Amino acid sequence: MDSLLYALCAVIGGVAFAYLLPLALRHPNPARTAITVATGSFTVGIAIANPVVSDVIDRVMGLPNLARVIAHGYAIVIAASAEAMLLFLALPAEQARPRVSRRIVASAIAYGGMVTLWLVTYAVAPTARLTVDFARVPTVAAYLAIYLSAFVAFTVDIARMCWWFARVAGRSWLSRGLRITAVGACFGLAYCVNKALYLGGVWLDVEPIGVALYIIKHGDVDLYVGFMWRHLK
Repeated sequence: MDSLLYALCAVIGGVAFAYLLPLALRHPNPARTAITVATGSFTVGIAIANPVVSDVIDRVMGLPNLARVIAHGYAIVIAASAEAMLLFLALPAEQARPRVSRRIVASAIAYGGMVTLWLVTYAVAPTARLTVDFARVPTVAAYLAIYLSAFVAFTVDIARMCWWFARVAGRSWLSRGLRITAVGACFGLAYCVNKALYLGGVWLDVEPIGVALYIIKHGDVDLYVGFMWRHLK
């Protein structure tokens, strides 16, 4: 069932990307470029995250967790691109560019740290997975902490900006799309909190009740639907 859901999301993302890419090429602007990058990243990232696909990638490449690291990288690109789009919509380009550049640099540093920790994990604990179940491995815990911290920073900003812009936009397609996006970002934030609690539970030998799978699925979809609603009007 999970594989089918991932596949469906990838197909929908591919259709949307095929629609947005020609527009971005014919009528380029920073906001449209950002949402096109986010859509393409969503499509590729969720396809790689499909359990069937990720297992094949890891097995063929002979590197455990490779698909997960790649998918997490695309997740960071999605969030960064989404925030870039909002900044370019809200501010003059000359004001938005420095802020977007800072976020790109921060994202690159965070992902570089994640890749480094993955490689160290492979060297010291090759059978460990980059999941909370292996959080007792210090490098896995550090990897997840960086990923969740980056995601929290982006989702808080996206939710805040979308909700504020939705109030300004009035009753329109744009407003509806922004509100759906804000809800999706809140789901993403709840996912991070849930994962953090689960991470702490592993260290404290407590097994919390996890709703992370439900939240991440619905959070990703809500976030994505919000952006598509805003653009496919």
